[in-house]
Amino acid sequence: MGRPPKWLQQQMAPVQPKVLNYVPVPTIDAFHLSEAFYRLLMGPRNSGKSFGCCWEIIRRAIEQKHAPDGMRHTSWLVIRQTYPELFSSTIESWMMVAKDLGVLNQQTKVFAMRFGDIEAKVQFMALDIPDDRKHLLSVQRTGVWFNECREMPKPIIDTASEVAGRFPPMDWGGPTWRGIFMDTNPPDSDHWIYNHAEVLKSQGQLPDWDFFRQPGALMEVEGQFVPNPEAENIDHIDGGYNYYLRLMQGKSADHIRVYYCGQYGFVQEGKVVHPEFIDAQHAAKKLLQPDRHLPLVVGVDFGLTPACTIWQRQRNHQWWCLDEIATENTSIETFGDLLLGPMLRGKYAGFDYDVSCDPGSHRAETDERTGLEILAGFGINARPASTNNPEARRNALSKIFLRSIEGGPGALVSPNCIQLRKALSSKYYYRRVQVRNEEIYHDKPVKNFWSHVAESAEYALLGAGESGEERKPAHRESVFAGSPHAWMGV
Repeated sequence: MGRPPKWLQQQMAPVQPKVLNYVPVPTIDAFHLSEAFYRLLMGPRNSGKSFGCCWEIIRRAIEQKHAPDGMRHTSWLVIRQTYPELFSSTIESWMMVAKDLGVLNQQTKVFAMRFGDIEAKVQFMALDIPDDRKHLLSVQRTGVWFNECREMPKPIIDTASEVAGRFPPMDWGGPTWRGIFMDTNPPDSDHWIYNHAEVLKSQGQLPDWDFFRQPGALMEVEGQFVPNPEAENIDHIDGGYNYYLRLMQGKSADHIRVYYCGQYGFVQEGKVVHPEFIDAQHAAKKLLQPDRHLPLVVGVDFGLTPACTIWQRQRNHQWWCLDEIATENTSIETFGDLLLGPMLRGKYAGFDYDVSCDPGSHRAETDERTGLEILAGFGINARPASTNNPEARRNALSKIFLRSIEGGPGALVSPNCIQLRKALSSKYYYRRVQVRNEEIYHDKPVKNFWSHVAESAEYALLGAGESGEERKPAHRESVFAGSPHAWMGV
């Protein structure tokens, strides 16, 4: 079978067989017993998920059949989103479980595990260094563990599936088990994890996937969060249920539901740009139906991820967000077709409207026309917003969520505007600067999929005059023939 690889040739004293004591909680026990190629373990914080995955590596290493040299060889890859998280959480959990079973090379981030007839390599990697991501396909592993996989793009999981099961080689007997396993706190309800676990799996489309969901540590009863008698790992937590009851103090209900109750939902990351928006208060309970006698206000953000939101101010001056279009890697031409066809010419045919756009000069990839010129070609007479000042934009949108009108909120967002709700609740945020013991944040929001739909809402309200500036509409009547409605119909 040739010489062992270099990582098996480290100078280490022989390690005697060990007695390993580990009793998993019920959900994690079922996770261990599954032979599915893909396995995902989801639960609240401190429920033992990471420890369970550490033990999964150890137990699969023990179960590996012997190679011709009489040893059981396996190789593992452990992936986290960032290196700070990898060192402060993932590797720390691993060392708590396996510190007596091998040696960690701090420079290479490789743990060489040796005890009895077990020889295994556990390599730790994060995704925030591009070169490391490029090397993912060049490795040969028995299995891959994604720690906190809700932060992982689905293509990374797909790529990892191509390296799992490639070690040990067949002339050493091949792997006894191979696959991908993952752990996570609950993601948002439109995350790929939710789609796989709750939709595709229930439709019988994922035969090689198994999902395991732990009960929450807390549960919500009549608006109150109380201990869940079905919770797991409580006996191993200092303080038991009081640990969670203490942690929940001062936290938002959404944070408690996700991290302590184990529910899908929105969670703020960093410092949210529009804290005035409260989903439970500003999200309408049912679809908002527009008043055909009142004009629409449309906000558009261009770029490679064009987005728009469609608003209407009601007769009592309450703002309603009726619709959204959120795209990714879409040309401005295609976006213009989406906006004109199903929306302005279809669903909202006959309405007066005013379109306020990102004032930046975004040009199409195929020619030199700007976004405004392309929209004009579709018959959409848009105009640039009066300013692109981030603070002016932010204030224009935030102020409507601070108002109270007739005892209700100053603005409502229709439940079908999922991406805008997510953006305002958590995904449109300022990233925290890594400064010890200080709450310092970048002065510009993170640019991501959700930032574009949020900024389109800012442009809409900015164009509608909510900044306090005098509004100068581009036109007063609809481009659609036969519409009698004027803009100032409220």
